[in-house]
Amino acid sequence: MIGKKLKYLVSILVLSLIATPTLGGQQETKEKKKPPKLVYKEQIVITASRLPAEGIDPFTLPASVSIITRSKITTSGATIPQDIFYSLPGFLVYDDVGNGVEGTVFLRGFAEGNALAVAFDGVRINEPDDNRVNLELIPLEAISRVEVIRGSASSLYGDGAMAGRVNFITESGGKEPRLDLSFDYGSYHSQRYVVKGGGSLGKFSFFGLGKYRRSDGFRQNGYLKMKNLFGKIGYKPDDKTDIEFIASYSNNRLGNPGALTEEELEQDRKQAPFNLVDRNFEDGNLISVSIKRRFSPGLFLNANVFRRSQDIDTLTTGRMAALYGGFLTESKAKSKGVVAELTWNRDLLGRGNTAILGIELTSHTFGAKGYTTNAQGENPYLVSENSTDQRVEGYFIEDRFEPISRLLLTLGARYDRKSFHYHDLVLPQNNNDKTFTKGTIRFGGSYQLNPKFALYGNIGKAFLTPTVIQMFAYPTFGSNPDLVPTTALSYETGIKFRSGKGLKGYLCWYRMDMENEIVFVFDSFRGGRNENVGKSRRQGVEMELRGRLTDSVSGYASYSYTDARFRAGENAGNRIPLVPRHKMSLGVDLSLGERVKAYLEGLFVSSAPLSGDEENLLPELPSYQLLNAKVSYRLKDGELFLRLSNILNQKYETRGIYIGTTPYLTPAPGFHFSIGMSYTIH
Repeated sequence: MIGKKLKYLVSILVLSLIATPTLGGQQETKEKKKPPKLVYKEQIVITASRLPAEGIDPFTLPASVSIITRSKITTSGATIPQDIFYSLPGFLVYDDVGNGVEGTVFLRGFAEGNALAVAFDGVRINEPDDNRVNLELIPLEAISRVEVIRGSASSLYGDGAMAGRVNFITESGGKEPRLDLSFDYGSYHSQRYVVKGGGSLGKFSFFGLGKYRRSDGFRQNGYLKMKNLFGKIGYKPDDKTDIEFIASYSNNRLGNPGALTEEELEQDRKQAPFNLVDRNFEDGNLISVSIKRRFSPGLFLNANVFRRSQDIDTLTTGRMAALYGGFLTESKAKSKGVVAELTWNRDLLGRGNTAILGIELTSHTFGAKGYTTNAQGENPYLVSENSTDQRVEGYFIEDRFEPISRLLLTLGARYDRKSFHYHDLVLPQNNNDKTFTKGTIRFGGSYQLNPKFALYGNIGKAFLTPTVIQMFAYPTFGSNPDLVPTTALSYETGIKFRSGKGLKGYLCWYRMDMENEIVFVFDSFRGGRNENVGKSRRQGVEMELRGRLTDSVSGYASYSYTDARFRAGENAGNRIPLVPRHKMSLGVDLSLGERVKAYLEGLFVSSAPLSGDEENLLPELPSYQLLNAKVSYRLKDGELFLRLSNILNQKYETRGIYIGTTPYLTPAPGFHFSIGMSYTIH
């Protein structure tokens, strides 16, 4: 009943806004005397709405924000999307399969990697079955900027946006045509070829990219073959309308060498004695059309329609394959949907005000076939097959109001309805349906003390619905159709700094309390099943400082302290596995004359309990330190570059799990390098 009323209210508000563009425009044209605003010469903005739109000054946003531009990505030498998160406070990356490209990125202690909303040009790319993200499918070379806003974001993104949101924004064609060619070769017979270019023709703009990357990998069965195609066409029929069409295709063939015991690591860190045929084959594509239409100076519409599909085949054998064989999973997912939001800039009580009303409708169909195989991954035999139809409805509203000069208040709310229709094609008696409804709200405020400093704070709610596996897939062991969503209440407060010379940063404290977390509860009679009995708290401090120190020196420094602990059950007070307390990174970018540039980056990550050690009784995953560098020489129309990774040749692991009291660790690569060249044709 409440949901119907909210839908009706949002519909009436949207219609009323559309019906009054003239009034909005008339009010914008009136001349009013307003208090003078603080002026800051650096024009950097961030998207604060659900879809990419006209940005706002991140200094005024009541949240901790990071922006990684194309030039920063190039300078750092990043080759996959996961690489850019090493420098950002609050983020960590671990590799649980061992090939170096399928790393899991998580924020603020959510080590499962399922608490972050991720969008690609406004299209949310979290997987519908578990809310994780396959970042390796994103063509990093096509990315223009990456925007990060930390803190609960369910009031805009809905389900799963508990820790924050990330938006990958792609490049567009420029006024002048250009073609960029690049190639590099390095350790493990690694090769990467990239061709991209763009331009404009009349009312049209265009950008395209083709990429191929291969490597033998630093371990047995650590090979990779990756292909990307991306294209974008823009059309601007008049000054008030922008239309964009994008298409993206990815094809990955990846070996999964798996984890090793400590004894095996001492013998040979590159071996994969029990996972020589394990693999992950991925195919993904995305088509999207977006339109931005300005009706008046203060009223505009932003909408996006998309279709996305993904096929993943995963073969797992492992240590017990000689006795039990392997397992092959063939999974498919298709998604389609529309997101539309109406933004209205109109004074309220004589003060600046921006209102956003939006709707998000998404349909997902996903399923999997499971096969047993022999130890070599051959002779597959079908043992399971399921399919799920999922529907998501989201209605959201957000308002940004400036009641007095220098003070900005934001209030957002969203209502979600998410339904599951699960079909077990082998055991039809397991078929089941489930529908969840949830409302979330977020409030924040920021106050500019002066042109250099601002205080901010926010409080918000977020949620994560149970997965199909948790609810239905294993009815006799684990699954529980009566599960409810996990909920979170978050708080954050901090201070921001910026100088006229381009130096900027922030310092913040945050806390997030989780309720109804899903925990497997053992039962000696039934074997156990999932229950909503878990509680936890994640809190910490983050610091970031970036900018130019002199004409020839720029850099950054970031630090995170994360305290993630259980608050209920027999492990109450213990640390959550795989979450280090401390992370620190430093980077320096030097201009050595007119043509030579050098970039040096250091990373420190402290120790953390291993997965499977919720009691915190066993040795932890050791801390590690990394030192990376890139040196480049600028040519007339290109660049020569050398990338050096793990210069100190540290032996370290980013993830591990205890089975009994035996730790199984996933080794990371030692020292490796690549050398290459890029060339631009104008």
